[in-house]
Amino acid sequence: MMMRNVCIGVAVALGFTLTGPAFAETVPAAEPTASEPAVPEEGTPPVEAAAPNEAAALAVLPPAKKKPRWNAALGLAVPFYVYARPMGSPGIHITPNERFQLAETAQIGYYVTPRVAVHLVGIFLETLRSDAGQTGFSFGGVSLYATYRIWRGLNFGAGPMVWFRKYFGSERDVGAYYTFGYTFKLRNTWSLTYAVSSPQGYLHRPVAAFGTGFRLNFGF
Repeated sequence: MMMRNVCIGVAVALGFTLTGPAFAETVPAAEPTASEPAVPEEGTPPVEAAAPNEAAALAVLPPAKKKPRWNAALGLAVPFYVYARPMGSPGIHITPNERFQLAETAQIGYYVTPRVAVHLVGIFLETLRSDAGQTGFSFGGVSLYATYRIWRGLNFGAGPMVWFRKYFGSERDVGAYYTFGYTFKLRNTWSLTYAVSSPQGYLHRPVAAFGTGFRLNFGF
């Protein structure tokens, strides 16, 4: 009987030891199985894994497109003041009330830097209405000029110019071309420039025209 009580006492003692706090500290906690999600410890923020679709999108991002270097443009302008001095005559001042003229421009350019570009432009000026009755092609020229972008779309350009004139005693002349305007961005590589321009001739018979108009540009 005494032996039976001793065995029961030993068993109870062993059970208390295996289930008590000392045994719990010595036995490591069981790791979660693959089917059971891991529970983060208290105070540790959960770590979110990157979505597979986002990772794939980042891996296939296309490279940034380069801005086009070449530029082609067509423009229309109306001269609001012209000073001219034909051969054997004093200087004359022409306004749209006396002679209404229209200027057409066609040009191609190349951007050396994002701010500096070089353009080759042809300018053709024709008279649509005149008090003197002379209409048709008046004069034109070719200029190789450079532009500089001052701020955003604001730009200034200047360069030498060769003139071809019809109503003057001297048909050819040498001068300069000036332009000051602002370029507005449109869709894709299209843009629209509003400018005040002045083609001028100096060598034989002075002439200076000041006009304002728009130019449609396409980059490629």
